[in-house]
Amino acid sequence: MDSLRWHQQARARAHPAPKSLTQRTLTSRSSEDRASYADEVRRHIRGQSLESPKHALVACDLDRALAEVESEPEGARTILSLSAPFAVGKSSLIKRWARVHYRTWAGDAATSDLPEWQDAAGTRFDFVPIIYVTLMARSKAKDVHGAILSFIGYPSRGSTSEVTLRTTNALRDHRVRLVIVDDAHMLHTSSITGRETLDALKQINTELGELGGTLVLVGANLTGGPALMDPQIRGRLYEHRLAPYTLTTPEDMGQWQQLLAEAEDRLRPYLPDLPQDCLPTKLAGQIYKRTQGFVGDVSTLLAGATFRALRDGRTRLEPHDISEVQLSQRALDGERLLQGTPGTPPAAQPVATSRRKRVS
Repeated sequence: MDSLRWHQQARARAHPAPKSLTQRTLTSRSSEDRASYADEVRRHIRGQSLESPKHALVACDLDRALAEVESEPEGARTILSLSAPFAVGKSSLIKRWARVHYRTWAGDAATSDLPEWQDAAGTRFDFVPIIYVTLMARSKAKDVHGAILSFIGYPSRGSTSEVTLRTTNALRDHRVRLVIVDDAHMLHTSSITGRETLDALKQINTELGELGGTLVLVGANLTGGPALMDPQIRGRLYEHRLAPYTLTTPEDMGQWQQLLAEAEDRLRPYLPDLPQDCLPTKLAGQIYKRTQGFVGDVSTLLAGATFRALRDGRTRLEPHDISEVQLSQRALDGERLLQGTPGTPPAAQPVATSRRKRVS
């Protein structure tokens, strides 16, 4: 990922949705045409993020935290963090959240070129309000600086002091407002070298804060880990967490049903004969057993189930459409675990009347 690719992704327009077909029209098509249409719909559904209540609440919390940080005086500002288990969708959430801010700060015009700004001396620079970097295993201080420089298009060669100064200048020259460090659990934080890595993060946070910017750390199981437990970082930290859906309480079940109700609305143009509230009631337990509440697997499952129904000439889902979709090995492992223990998900309850309430 670099600044131009980030810019293009943030500005990309959604592809037109496939046309809706009635049961009669779908049945009249050949099996080859149905399979082609079904695959087009599958790819469209899979390419769209599900409206997830859990993810939306975290995004709102991040918005409030960012507004709070941006009101702080210049200097070492509060760091934002997002921690979640693997495969919960933290990277997808943070990218979607950050792209909304990018379009606000850089303008929403669809252009393939980076926006620019000009300083008092007449020097022109690319305007890069957001830097998004993904760390490699056991990343050290110089690797963090190098990732930031590479995103903007600068070389990362040189001594540690040279690379550090180049990074500081780049943050200023490109008017960076947000630096997102994804896979922050990859940071090498043990021994003397590890201390240098944490010190580099603190230095970046200070320099970025002097420019009015904010540092965001994202990673798997960051909570309780060495990076977030560092006393200096913890003293300037707004921590956020994301978890898969559970069915422990009525509130949990309501959130799960809301997710499926939103998903049903998205499927209905292609499955017009799907009974109302079929997903959040009749199929809720089966979908949970297959996905264990992981949104990415839910998206894969529903896209695959819709493909199977349309391919077979049906504009509604059947339970076997849900059971036949290939999912991640994590989901398969979880499904076997649920089937092998007495603690299975509770029966679905009637859909909450507030299911269509949007999170603002």
